[in-house]
Amino acid sequence: MKTNTSAKAGNTNKKLRFDTLKIAENELIVQNKKEEEISILFSDVDSVFIKRCQLGFFYKVGIPIILLLLIATVADDIDLEIVPIVALCIAIGIWMNTYRWYQLHLLLHDGNLFYKTFYNDKKQEQMTLLNSINIEIHNNRSKSEFRDEIRVNADLTGSNTKLTAFSIA
Repeated sequence: MKTNTSAKAGNTNKKLRFDTLKIAENELIVQNKKEEEISILFSDVDSVFIKRCQLGFFYKVGIPIILLLLIATVADDIDLEIVPIVALCIAIGIWMNTYRWYQLHLLLHDGNLFYKTFYNDKKQEQMTLLNSINIEIHNNRSKSEFRDEIRVNADLTGSNTKLTAFSIA
């Protein structure tokens, strides 16, 4: 079941996660595993970007220190060597410092934010998707501006003839 985002006027400034994204004729279709498909018109999209995320300071520094203190107190009771334990905690700290993930954000004009989380192995695929979305948005806005320009030019002629139909090839 597809719903349109403009029908959800009361749901402003929501942050919604999605799993799949499809590009249709004049819209994007996002779908979560638990929810129905939501169609987003290209004219409703304000911006599309990829954000890099990483662990906070507490996770990078605090957890290895807490782990080191915890293992040091246990190691003192069972007479373990402290050097391998410190090396293990440093290795965990370095791994946590380099741990990163990315989010593809779709920000709409009404304040809703749709996002998809992915990791470094899917980065190139998501960059290609981002570029194709931006091309479709640009093409859609160009067509819309062209239609508005034709309407304005038809109104400015001052004649009583009305523009009935036009097509953009």
